[in-house]
Amino acid sequence: MELILHIGMGKTGSTAIQSGLRKHADRLQKNGAEYLGMWLEPGPFKLSWPAYAEFFKQPPEVWRERARTVAAYMQRREVEGGPSIGIYSNESFFHNADEFEAFFDEFGKFGKIRAIAYARNPQRWLPSAYNQWGVRHKTAKGKIPPYPELARKHVKQYGELLKWHRRFGDKLTVLPYDGIGDVTQHFLGQCGLRMKVPEERVYSSGETADTLLRAWFNNRFDEPVEPPRFLAVLGRSFRKGVPHLDALATQTQDFSETGAIIEENAHIFDNFSRVFGFELRDPEAVAPPPPDMDAVRDRLIDYLIELNIDQSLRLRVLERKFEELEGKAGPDTD
Repeated sequence: MELILHIGMGKTGSTAIQSGLRKHADRLQKNGAEYLGMWLEPGPFKLSWPAYAEFFKQPPEVWRERARTVAAYMQRREVEGGPSIGIYSNESFFHNADEFEAFFDEFGKFGKIRAIAYARNPQRWLPSAYNQWGVRHKTAKGKIPPYPELARKHVKQYGELLKWHRRFGDKLTVLPYDGIGDVTQHFLGQCGLRMKVPEERVYSSGETADTLLRAWFNNRFDEPVEPPRFLAVLGRSFRKGVPHLDALATQTQDFSETGAIIEENAHIFDNFSRVFGFELRDPEAVAPPPPDMDAVRDRLIDYLIELNIDQSLRLRVLERKFEELEGKAGPDTD
């Protein structure tokens, strides 16, 4: 039997791999493998944050017991005619090479064990990591730090893979993420599985405008801010996507086909001229030009400022009325 640990690193398609393994569990089993989840128990389960923190702080004997538990489960499944390959996928493993030493050592007494990780070009990974963990999901207290400050911390994550290599040598396979295409399909191939699964992208980085709006929102709070907080306050409609102003302008304000439309219906205008005695069509006339989008955006700012002031005044009136009602109701006696 063989146990494969997919350990990340973050922002290299880990969630897509986990989703693909989970959704296609039946197909995996037909190909001799089983997705065991994210944590070192037979079958997936979800840890709360305190339990998650404690998970990696356990002494070596606990890690050895975890290895024995997983090995016993896989042996039983294999005897029953089940899969001989077990797979865990959790990018949190990435930061805990030292803790896994006892686990690798113990499981190696029962079967083969190895780890797989993906690494991404730092020119692409560092900006992506900053936007994800510094802006969209603000993981630290205080204001969002500038990119150079946080990137100098994030870049040290590449050293975690060197630590895994020092600990486990050729039991670790590190693969380039850039240019591989469908990471789930690529990972299955690395596991020795010749099966096809539909490609899917679980998380996207989002538009720059969306990221900046989240940064503006998250910077209002000293504490860490998870993405659902932004969505609950501002982003309900964002889940369906926000239309582009340029696309909307093209759809509604691009009149360049007017001439062609008139030409297609020339018979109507020919009859009109014959019946009413004058020609509506002017060969020198042209449809209005496309709008100057820079000027449109500037003017929209005027509208938004006026709208914001008006809504602020309305909210202040409501606040005063609410304060009056609270005053009339008296203190809460409950």
